[in-house]
Amino acid sequence: MNCACCGSDRLIHRLINTREYAQCHRCGFMGTESSTERHIVSHYRDHDPHEKVADSKRPFFNAALSHLSKQHHDSNRRILDIGCGFGYFLEYAARQGWNPYGVEIVEDAVLAARKRLGSDQIFHGSLQNAHYPSEMFHAITVWDVLVHMADPLGELKECCRILKPGASIGIRVLNAEFQQSLYAMYRFAQPIAKKAGIKNPFVFHTNCFTPKSLTYLLGHAGFERIRIQNSPLSKGDPYEYTPLSWLTASAKAVIHVLSEGLFSMSGGRWVVGPSLLVWAQKPKCHLD
Repeated sequence: MNCACCGSDRLIHRLINTREYAQCHRCGFMGTESSTERHIVSHYRDHDPHEKVADSKRPFFNAALSHLSKQHHDSNRRILDIGCGFGYFLEYAARQGWNPYGVEIVEDAVLAARKRLGSDQIFHGSLQNAHYPSEMFHAITVWDVLVHMADPLGELKECCRILKPGASIGIRVLNAEFQQSLYAMYRFAQPIAKKAGIKNPFVFHTNCFTPKSLTYLLGHAGFERIRIQNSPLSKGDPYEYTPLSWLTASAKAVIHVLSEGLFSMSGGRWVVGPSLLVWAQKPKCHLD
């Protein structure tokens, strides 16, 4: 078994929250057995507070669209959001002059997104099954879904194929290095935190990425000009981690200031925040 990001066979095994992960000694990527599509659909259909989450991400959505809009001024610029959910991000994109397309596996979300954006704009199923033409899109976004994909390299290669030369992809994922540090520290406070009604603040999905692993993965998928930074954090506490929402908001503010300070002091080398925002481009002269 080799690492899904860098191809190394130097893997160690770790047990986190009763799940066994294979961690790459070279790039830090951690992977475990994929959740079934049925489990993912059930979670995001029945348990995820999607409307609250979308509202908390509004500043992030606007910042991402501002970044992309500076690069593309075409009158018919097309954007594809993979794992588009209920279409909240694409609705913002449409208001800013983008022609929105989405891919989503949760049927209820697809129906809601189609009401917002039109039936022809949202594909119900996987990216691979959508069969979009080559070089169709001016931008692709993958917000918080690469962590669930069974074949992240294959998905990114498909993204590269359907992007126009020189076009950008934006990816947001949790930072595995931050989550591991939080997990290690929280174990000491867990008994007290449980009594106070505080949920586990760390999150581990099927794929857990580090900045280094994402650099390898995107390079192997054919992308260049890879830039990784701390992602803007969502506002408030949509997942209700604590009984006191101000406590979560305060903790986020402190973490943001510290992580951005370290990023600036290191000249962009230390990306230590809870989530990562990644920008990369398809080469202008792409060779298959």
